[in-house]
Amino acid sequence: MLQNRYITNYDGKVIEYANIREYIAALRSNPALAVVSMQMAADFREVSRAAIDRMVRVGRLKEVKIKNTRCVLAGDLVKLTEEFERQVETARDYLREAAAKRSIVFYDPVMKVLGLSRTVPADRTKIGEILGAVSEESFARDKVLLSAIVHRKTAGRTAPGPGFLPLARALGFIWQDDRLFIEQQVERVFDRYAGTARSGGGRGRTRRR
Repeated sequence: MLQNRYITNYDGKVIEYANIREYIAALRSNPALAVVSMQMAADFREVSRAAIDRMVRVGRLKEVKIKNTRCVLAGDLVKLTEEFERQVETARDYLREAAAKRSIVFYDPVMKVLGLSRTVPADRTKIGEILGAVSEESFARDKVLLSAIVHRKTAGRTAPGPGFLPLARALGFIWQDDRLFIEQQVERVFDRYAGTARSGGGRGRTRRR
């Protein structure tokens, strides 16, 4: 007889199987139990094992333990990937509309439209990943860095977040003056998407030449 054992782990549940034979028997009756190892999940997400552990603790990934081997459900990784792709698409469309109106936008409204909060550390990390993906996509497609128009609220002049310049370097940009480079990239974004906004109210601070 197949005996499945469930134990409480953090605020979720770990599905435990005493051995691989028991797990395969369960998998045959429920293909949704397909798993990948914790390390494979980390490699796929391009994060550390510790980051995968945190995702298990907060319930974003379900852990499956086969004897002494810790795994996560492959289906959860697929769902996270699809969710991320939807958020990138939403952010891209939001920023294109702002750029068409020649508007700088701040992090808070961008995060709000994505269902994120800057008071949540994981969300602050995630918005950086989303904006990075948006700029990688816009650079490949339009040769501009769309996230250049997403700025932090600071006294005086505003600027993109700390991940913007490293991303630009990784994409092959070379410059000497950070401020001048940012201004040039903002103008390139505005020029690329000028006049393409759908009708509706403004969403950010209009940049005037």
